[in-house]
Amino acid sequence: MYLLGIDIGTSSCKVALFAEDGKVVAQANEGYHVFHPQKGWVEQNPDDWWKAVCKATRDILQSSKIEPEDILGIGVDGQSWSAIPISSDGKVLRNTPIWMDTRAQGICEELISQIGEDTLFNISGNPLQPSYSLPKVLWYRDYLPDLYRQTDKILQSNSYIVYKLTGAITQDISQGYGYQCSVLRYA
Repeated sequence: MYLLGIDIGTSSCKVALFAEDGKVVAQANEGYHVFHPQKGWVEQNPDDWWKAVCKATRDILQSSKIEPEDILGIGVDGQSWSAIPISSDGKVLRNTPIWMDTRAQGICEELISQIGEDTLFNISGNPLQPSYSLPKVLWYRDYLPDLYRQTDKILQSNSYIVYKLTGAITQDISQGYGYQCSVLRYA
């Protein structure tokens, strides 16, 4: 029995197949493009991530001769703070700004000025940065209102891959802070 690990990195998708004892049985890497359409804008096409996951996984299964039914579980991680707008039928509506994108700097400055840096930090436990997901969502709302209205869900990189694999909409708790939501603490 095996486990499959998928990592959506900035420059490539890394996929590894692990035996139950943690030893790597096979691994593959598949690159994709980073777009810089304007100064401060850094985007990727989430469908390129999905194609890379599919190709790297096929390569691993072919090279290892492991049957898909022998994989007990799949773990997916990825670059933080993307903001992938998807339609109600699950289609990606535009390239996503990734963690290096700073187009929402003005939105952050405006919110900090209106609410206060300390108040924002006390609410969410994080400073407000243009690279985080929430400023990107607000940027869509302010600068691409038609896209914003068409958007059913906004996902991050690993959530998008999980959606493509399972059809489930999920949010990785470790990346949730990019939405500036307060963290619940359990006693």
